[in-house]
Amino acid sequence: MSYLIDGNNVMAQRVGWHRDKPGARRGLMDELAEFARLLLSRGAKTITGEEEHPISGKEAAPVIDQHAWLDPKNGMVYVKNIAQALERSDPANAADYRARAAAYIKQLQTVDAWMRTEMATLPAAKRRVIASHDSLQYLAKACGITLISINGWTNKSEPSAAELARLAQQIEAEHVHALFLDSITDPRAMERIAKETQATIAGTLYGDSLSRPGGEADTYILMLRHDVATLKAGMLKN
Repeated sequence: MSYLIDGNNVMAQRVGWHRDKPGARRGLMDELAEFARLLLSRGAKTITGEEEHPISGKEAAPVIDQHAWLDPKNGMVYVKNIAQALERSDPANAADYRARAAAYIKQLQTVDAWMRTEMATLPAAKRRVIASHDSLQYLAKACGITLISINGWTNKSEPSAAELARLAQQIEAEHVHALFLDSITDPRAMERIAKETQATIAGTLYGDSLSRPGGEADTYILMLRHDVATLKAGMLKN
């Protein structure tokens, strides 16, 4: 759960990935969020863990992946929900909120159309990647990319010989030559995999965080553009 707070509103981004433990005491922020009755992601199209592609082959839990904003169509839903909440809270400025939301949604529509055009130039057989974290499934699905994540068996320990062998076989079978790091994930496991399989680390992707101010992905829209451009450049090697 994440929150955005001003003097009159509590906005909660919650799509179900982190479940509350049974019997757990509710905190003040949870009470405020319930009172506000605004979920930024309400209406977003979500995917579940079992729809994703963990490299370990283990069955994923049937819970919702929380990274819905990485599909720009969902980003448009977030913008609409925020604008509507602000309109209700501050009706005197409702027209301004609607205008600003419409302008930002137009930017997201432009990015959405651009990324689909970019991906359309790649044969479907090349649209396969392996990433160090599973946060990018929404973007991958929006772009028609099969993304296989190693997260879950390499984040806290070195991959076993059997896991490394299975990954090497998959890289060869899928003709995947580009591996991608995630901006918040320890790169050492992926660097080892690249060394062992002769694949190439094709760049760093952003999903859970932006870059530093002034960096390559320091806004939501720049993050989407950076990720798509980086993915495309890497997949051209497949």
